[in-house]
Amino acid sequence: MATRQELLQEEVRELTDLLRNEADFQDLREILTDKGMQVSETVLAGLIGSEDGSQYGVFLTSGIQCIRFETAPNGLLAKWEIINDPNALASDFEAVPAGISMIRNGEIS
Repeated sequence: MATRQELLQEEVRELTDLLRNEADFQDLREILTDKGMQVSETVLAGLIGSEDGSQYGVFLTSGIQCIRFETAPNGLLAKWEIINDPNALASDFEAVPAGISMIRNGEIS
């Protein structure tokens, strides 16, 4: 049976794979590109969708920068916030600390 940490790491891997490859995630890739970020170097460590089609989540950069974002129902960026204390997000996004650990340990890039 997988440990909680292993499950969180798997969540980060799956979300990051979807971000990089899934057609439904094109709007998030466009947001990253508009912000001058490389999709191939960005980890998606959490994503929550709302009934109205809006989303919010957390990107992690290769330099361990933590960015909380929100999109409007039309897919456009509604909020972009650099988070200095990633632990503050842990209640909504449990996988953020796991994602940070994975980047530091070279387990995901």
